[in-house]
Amino acid sequence: MWYLNGGLPTPLEPVDPDASEYLMPRGREPEVWAVIERESGALAGWVALFAEGGTDVDDRTGELGYRFFRAFWRRGYATEAARAVISDAFERLGIVRITARTMAVNTPSRRVMEKLEMRHTGTRVVAWSDPLPGAEEGEVEYVLERQGWSP
Repeated sequence: MWYLNGGLPTPLEPVDPDASEYLMPRGREPEVWAVIERESGALAGWVALFAEGGTDVDDRTGELGYRFFRAFWRRGYATEAARAVISDAFERLGIVRITARTMAVNTPSRRVMEKLEMRHTGTRVVAWSDPLPGAEEGEVEYVLERQGWSP
């Protein structure tokens, strides 16, 4: 959450309902999957794929997102969970293109995207009203096409 809201706690009742699903799912969103650690049964985090596009099979896209508790970082859970969601999106949902974004300085998240064989397609600087440290480096976008995917 450091690269989303500066690491601030997310209230149970959202202040901004439009941003609530983005910052913290409430358990009612069908595109959000909980990631549970097998050994402990603990909630490690979540991964999501928000589908976009029309009914034309050639323009169905999705945006990948994930959040994990610090105790579960650097253990491969984000890559494993995202890979499962990507496979489902390409094989069952008919998604043809998946994007993911993060702050340019969020090296761990970028590493996950690269492990998923996503390619960096651009960096843009966003003028935030209350920017986080590192925001001046911009936001990066990564893309993965179904045609180039190898599960």
